[in-house]
Order: sequence, then structure tokens, then C-alpha cells
Amino acid sequence: MHVQFNCPQCGIAMQASVESSGSSVQCPECSAQFQVEAQIPVVPVVQARVVPAVAARQVQQTHPQPPLRGRPAPVPVTAPRPRKSGASKESTMLFLGLGCACVLLVGLMAWMSSAGKKLAEPPPPPAEGPGALTTSIAPPKPEPPPAPEDPEKVRMDAELKKIKDALAAREARDAETAQQERQRERAKQQAEMDEALAYFTSNFFGGDEKAAAAFLEIQNDVMWGVSNLINDQDPANDFKSKEDFEDYVVGRLLVRFEKNDVLSQWMKVHQREPRKFVQELMRTQPKRPGSGAPDNAFDFKKYASCGSGFWISADGWILTNEHVVSDAREVDLRLHDGKIIQARVVKTDEANDLALLKTTHSPASWQAVSKGASDLPLGRTVFTVGYPDPMVQGVEPKFTDGRISAASGISDRKDSYQTTVPVQHGNSGGALVDFSTGWVVGVINAKLMGSNGASADNVSYAIKGNVVSAFFESVPEAKAAAVKAPPKPVAKGNERDVIDRATASSVLILRPR
Repeated sequence: MHVQFNCPQCGIAMQASVESSGSSVQCPECSAQFQVEAQIPVVPVVQARVVPAVAARQVQQTHPQPPLRGRPAPVPVTAPRPRKSGASKESTMLFLGLGCACVLLVGLMAWMSSAGKKLAEPPPPPAEGPGALTTSIAPPKPEPPPAPEDPEKVRMDAELKKIKDALAAREARDAETAQQERQRERAKQQAEMDEALAYFTSNFFGGDEKAAAAFLEIQNDVMWGVSNLINDQDPANDFKSKEDFEDYVVGRLLVRFEKNDVLSQWMKVHQREPRKFVQELMRTQPKRPGSGAPDNAFDFKKYASCGSGFWISADGWILTNEHVVSDAREVDLRLHDGKIIQARVVKTDEANDLALLKTTHSPASWQAVSKGASDLPLGRTVFTVGYPDPMVQGVEPKFTDGRISAASGISDRKDSYQTTVPVQHGNSGGALVDFSTGWVVGVINAKLMGSNGASADNVSYAIKGNVVSAFFESVPEAKAAAVKAPPKPVAKGNERDVIDRATASSVLILRPR
């Protein structure tokens, strides 16, 4: 048979015809003599071993080889030679070793094939049931048992919840009371409007309610414009006398009468002379039932402007706006009993629009100003008591309330609140009071006006309490007076006491011409 093998000396590959194991071969490359052993019955595995030197010489003497030149073809294998018993034993051991190796090789291949099949098989589906676990996801670690609750903490949490519930209930009651108060105020205003409408309908417009309603609407607009003129800080616009005031109002009403289709038609049908009719309307106003007050209870002729203020101490310190007193060194104050007293302007702050006044009068009531460590929350109920449009609405204090709508003022100024409290000219300088605590949390100083000159509904501004308190505390005497005799605390939840104190603490400020 033909077998292929490598030279054990130089490693060259050769092929020869070998009849049996133990044939001798000479390498054509390195001339080494070796024997070829092939166990034909088992596997065609060929091994080569080096022939001893003596045997090599015998082979050369028996089969002389020509000298090698270049790379001759493979040397044919000589005829087999009889082997000794030692060689036969060695061949038997080799055969057994090769057999064991083959068995191990076959077993290894069978095991690898079986393992490969197992790896290729998909994993078994997870077992179902509450106690089943999967091999791919570790079971969750059991949570540690909860720590025992601290009895003191439980008690404090319960107390805190009670306080929160009580505050929520109180705020709900406050909101309901404020809503009821607003409803009563709106009902009162509506009743007054209905009374005035009925009065002018029956006494001036011959039962024509539509014409009377048109007149009342025009009258309100004209009087609003008059109020703006009085409080615009321009002395050139001030009225010199009551006659000047009436002439201006009548002139504006006549212009509006001519532009209003309902009133102009009514005047033509009834053939009324416009000026005389308007003068008659202005000089005759409906009387309120049970009211004995005269038509002209206060004379404004000697005053350039007016505003509101409030007492902050028992010995006569007063806060108001800087634009209320302007450049005056002294102003007049109208008290609740109608008495007029003088007040000295001690300090003004034009940037923050604040002014501090001092009198020798000892008021019966005064208010505490909050230092405003934190802003009031949005929606907090607040109110003011002041003197809006006193020439039109009178010189008695007026109450209006609303809510905090923003913790910043015009152009997001952080020193002011925006509120929904309705205010008009004359409310400037009045106290903005927290309904819940009775503390002064700001000073009313502005309202939003539209580009057409009309006021925006429910948009007003107030200087915050922290700015106000810092201002008057910069005067040592005022600070000492406020600390020395603070006002008595009001009963919690008693809105009547809060409103009464604010009303008694308010004052009408009159700036002389």
C-alpha cells in the first residue's frame, strides 16, 4: 500500500509503497535512514522512527543509493525484514495505545455532540405557580420589617393634622363670610341703583325707564372723569369753586346727551331745553330713606387733593402715600367725628411712594404693620378701608375687599402686591389688611388704567408690609412709639372686630391748595 509520512529529521513530506510495518526508508533531503510503521488493521496512521546507525549501514550495504542531486523522487521502501521479539512487543503496545486513543476520541466527540444539542435546545418554560422560581431572574430579597413607629411622632402628626384641618376649615369659613359680605355689598349697590333709576324715571323722564338708565350711565362716566381730574396732581385742573365744578359737569353731560341716541330723541320729543334740564338733574338728587345729612356736608374748595391714611401708634403717627401729600409740609386730617386737625409731614420716600405724618392727636384705634417675612399666598383674602372719590361718594370711610392675585406689582416689582380689591382715586394711602390676622400687610398706592383712560376691573396694587415697616422704622421716634404700645390683638376669626379696627384707624387726608 502507499502511505504518506514526514521525515523525523527535516520534516519533509514523502510517499512510498510500504508492504508491512517496519520498512526502512531513506530521506531524499537529509539522507536520514528510518523505518515506516503502519498499523493497517486499525487506522491509516503512519509513524516514523529513526533507524539505528548499525541498521542504517546494513541498509546502505544491501541497497547502495546513488548520490543525491537536486530533489530526487521518493525512495522505494525495501523489502520487509524479520523483526525480533522485542520489536513485536513494542508494536503490540503501540497498537493498544492507539486503540485506547481512538476510543477516547470517539467518546469525546459523542459527548461534545450531545452537549451541543443541549445548548441548542431552548430553555424550558418557567414553571407556573406561586412558589415557582426561574433560573434567569434572582428572587427578590425580602424587605426588612418596618421599624416600629415612634409614639411621640404619631402624636405630633395627629396634632399637626388637627391644626391643618382647623386652618382649612377657618379659611373656608373666611371665604364664605367674605363671599356673603360681597354679595350683601353688591345687593346694596344694586338696591341703590334701582332706587335712583326709579326716582329719575318717575320725577324727570315721565316714566321712560330706558332714558333714565341712559342718563345714570352717562352721569357715572362723567363723574369718574371728574375724579381723575381732581386727583391727577395737576393744580391747573383743580376746580376753584363749586360753580366751576357744576359748570364742568353740566358741559360734559350736554356733550354726552347730544351723542346718545336715546336721550337726544327724548329731548326732541319732550321739547326740553338741554342745559336747563341737565342743571335740574344735577341739582336734584334722590334722598336716601332715613338720611338727614345735608347735600353738601363738606367743602372741598380749599383743598387740592385728598387721599387715605391710617394710624400706626397711640401717640399720633400716620402712614400714607407720598403722592397724597406731594410737596406739602402740613396737611389736614378729617376725623370720624368730622373734626379737622393738622398733621406735619415728617418723612417721604418718593421711590417707594410712602409718607410718614405726625400729629398731637391720640387716636382711639391704630393698627400694627406686618414685617412681611414671607409673601402672602395667592388667593388670600384682604381688604381696605379708605375714602374713594370723596367729592362724589362722600367723606365717610368705605370698605372694599378682594384677594391677592400676584406677589409682585407692575412690571413684576417685588416690593408690591397685585390684588383684586376695587379701589378708586382717594383710596391711595389706605391700609391693605389681612382678613385672617388683622395685620396691615401693605399700603394701597395704585390701580391699573387702560390705554383709553378707563380703569381695569379688579386690578390694584399695594406696597408690601416689609417695605412699609422698614420705612417708618427708619425714624427712631416712630419705631419706638409702635413698639411701646402695640394694638390689642383681635379675636381670631372675628371679622367684625378686624373691620371695625381698620375703620376706626383710617383717616381722610386733605392737601391744602
